[in-house]
Amino acid sequence: MLLSEVKQLDMIDYLKEQLDETVEIKPFKGVKKLPLFLTNEYKFSECKIHDLDCILMEKEDIKFSIDKIIKHLKKVKEFGVERPVLIFNDLDSGKRRKLVIRRVPFIVPGKHLYLPFIFINFTEKVTNVSNKFDKFTAATQMIYIRILLSKENEIVTREIGEELGLSMMTINRGIRQLVSLGIVEEIGLGTKKKYYRMNKKFCWEAGKKYMIPPISKVKYLKHSNNVNHQISSSDLALSALTMMSSEKVISYALDKYSFDQIEPTLIIKESDVEDDMEAVRVERWKYNPNLFSKDGIIDVFSLYAIYQEDNDPRVEIELEQLIEEALCED
Repeated sequence: MLLSEVKQLDMIDYLKEQLDETVEIKPFKGVKKLPLFLTNEYKFSECKIHDLDCILMEKEDIKFSIDKIIKHLKKVKEFGVERPVLIFNDLDSGKRRKLVIRRVPFIVPGKHLYLPFIFINFTEKVTNVSNKFDKFTAATQMIYIRILLSKENEIVTREIGEELGLSMMTINRGIRQLVSLGIVEEIGLGTKKKYYRMNKKFCWEAGKKYMIPPISKVKYLKHSNNVNHQISSSDLALSALTMMSSEKVISYALDKYSFDQIEPTLIIKESDVEDDMEAVRVERWKYNPNLFSKDGIIDVFSLYAIYQEDNDPRVEIELEQLIEEALCED
C-alpha cells in the first residue's frame, strides 16, 4: 500500500525544505515479492534521495519494538532492498536515540530526518539554533574531540570534566553547543538528564567546520633535546601518519605551561633556523595536546584543524583517509 496522499505531500515538502531537493514518491514495484507480515505492518513506497534509490516504509503504530524493527529491516534487505527508510508519524526521544545508535534511517515529516547513508541528521531544534556561533571555543573543541575518540555513546559530563580538567560550567556550556548542532542528543530533565553522542561520521560532518586551529604561538629552539614531553605535530605528525615527507624543521606540540617554561637562552630567531640543522619548532596549544595524543603523535582531528585551510590536495586526501580510519575504529 502506498503512502497516503497527505503523507506524500508532507514528505515531499519536508525533504525539499531540509535537503533543497524535489523527490517523487512512487509505489514500490517489488511489494508483491515481500512476505505478508511485512506488507501488513508497513506501507511501502520508493523514491530517490541524492540520486540514491530508497524504499520508504511507513509505520503508523507508534508502539513498536526496536528489535522487531531491526528484524523486519533485515528481512526486507534479503529481498534486495538496499536502503530502507522508516517513516513515522511521531517518535519519542528514547526510540529516536536507539534508532540512531543502530544506524536505522528514518524520517518524521516536519520534525526529524536521519539518513546515515548520506550523513544527514536534522531536527527542528537543530534547525532553529545551529547558527548561533561561528567557531568552537578551545574547551568545546576538547569536548568534541573527546567524544569522537570515545568508544561509548553515552556522555558522562562529570567524567569528561575530570579527564579534560575543565569546570562543570565549562563542560555544560560546551555540551549545549554540541546539542545545538545535533552532535549530542539530550534526554531527560534536571538531575535525570543524560547525553548521547550521535553517529560518529555524522558528528564529524556536522562539527568539523567549527573547529579552530589549536596552535596559539610558535617558537624555534636550538635542539630537540631542549623539548620536554615531545608530541609530534604539524608536518612531523603528518609525515608519521602518512606517506608524506616532513619538512626539514620538525614540530612539537606543547601545553601552555611547558611552552612558557622554555628558557629564553634556548630560543633562536626564525630567520636563523635554516642555518641550524638541529633546530626545532615548538607550538603552544590552546589545549593540552597530551590529552588526545597516541604513540607520541597528536590526534588526527587536531591535525585536521591545523591544515583545514591548506590548499594542497595531497594533504586533503591524506587527512580524509586518516579521519575515515579514526571514525571507523572500535
